[in-house]
Amino acid sequence: MTSRSFVVVVAVAMAFLLAAGCAAGGAQPTPAAGPTKVAAGDPKRGEEIFFKKSDCSTCHYPDKPYDQVLVGPGLKDLFQRQTLGNGKPVSDENVREWIKAGGTGKIGTMPSHPDLTDQQINDLIAYLKSLK
Repeated sequence: MTSRSFVVVVAVAMAFLLAAGCAAGGAQPTPAAGPTKVAAGDPKRGEEIFFKKSDCSTCHYPDKPYDQVLVGPGLKDLFQRQTLGNGKPVSDENVREWIKAGGTGKIGTMPSHPDLTDQQINDLIAYLKSLK
């Protein structure tokens, strides 16, 4: 085999390996998945979660004011109040954190709800906003 033939064989072999690697996707990194978008809350789904898919109704009256305590405070007009039971201002993010992480407040302890998805919490917040 001449040196010219050797160069041609090596070039063809390299081209073949390069093409095979690209075709298999080995040379191309896969893009990272972007964040999952969560839809706006639905008050009807939130009401169902409140009464059927969580323990919310065990501790809270949805149709009574703050001073009407079951175990936790009544939730009527929650989003018209200044602060939550933990002293933080009432906002979507603070309510989300209070539901997810729980904690100790003026009346007692709010249990954490790490099993609720972001979508379920959005739905609960939409429901709580509808309680007037």
